[in-house]
Amino acid sequence: MTDFFDEIDGVKQAARDNIRADISTAINKAHYTLGISREVAAALACEAVVECYSQIGDRDGAAALRWMADQLDSQPSADEEDNGLLYE
Repeated sequence: MTDFFDEIDGVKQAARDNIRADISTAINKAHYTLGISREVAAALACEAVVECYSQIGDRDGAAALRWMADQLDSQPSADEEDNGLLYE
């Protein structure tokens, strides 16, 4: 049974790698063709991913944004160095 779960994990990792590569390519394309910074392009990519996620099964986009912020630990604090994230 372990082989089954290992296979599922492998498929999920392959999908994750493909999606990550596509997003990275889109960020670089926006940077080079539109002249925006990679930071802005990455922030826009995050927004786009959340929009896609919220359209699947009628999910709450605001909840998805909060989840993503939690995953990124994006709440700035006074004692943290600038981590390059854009806060609005």
